[in-house]
Amino acid sequence: MSSKLYTKSVLLTAAAGFIVFAIYGFVVHGNLLQDTYSSLPATMWRNEADSQQLMHWIFVAYAIMAWMLAVMRPDSVKDFRCGLKYGFLAGAFLGSVNFINFVIQPLTMKVTLISFLADIVMVSLAMGVMAIVANRLSGEESH
Repeated sequence: MSSKLYTKSVLLTAAAGFIVFAIYGFVVHGNLLQDTYSSLPATMWRNEADSQQLMHWIFVAYAIMAWMLAVMRPDSVKDFRCGLKYGFLAGAFLGSVNFINFVIQPLTMKVTLISFLADIVMVSLAMGVMAIVANRLSGEESH
C-alpha cells in the first residue's frame, strides 16, 4: 500500500472511530448516566459553564484515541466481530484508568464500574466500525 493510500485509510478509519466516540459519549455519558453522575457530590464536578468551555478537550481525546486505534489496527481485524474483540481488549486497557481515578478521586465503586464497562463498550463499538471502514477501503484500493 502506498503511503498516500495508507494515510487516507488511517484518516478515514480514524474519522469513523471519532464519530462513534462522539455519538456514544453524548448518548451514554451525556444522557443515560446523568442521574448516576448527579448522585455524586457537586464538588466532584466542574460547573456547567466551565465544562462547556472545556468541552473541546473531550473531542481532542476522541480524535487521539481514534487515530491511535486506526494506526495500531492489526491486519487480523477483518470485520465488525473481530473489531469488537480487539476493541474489548483496547477498551479494557483504557477503562482500567477508572480504577486509578477511584483511588485518587471521591468516586463511588458503582460509578467506577459503570465507567469501566462503558469504556469497554465504547471502544469495542468504535473498533468494530473502524474495522468495517478500513476493510472496505483496503478492498477499494485492490481494484
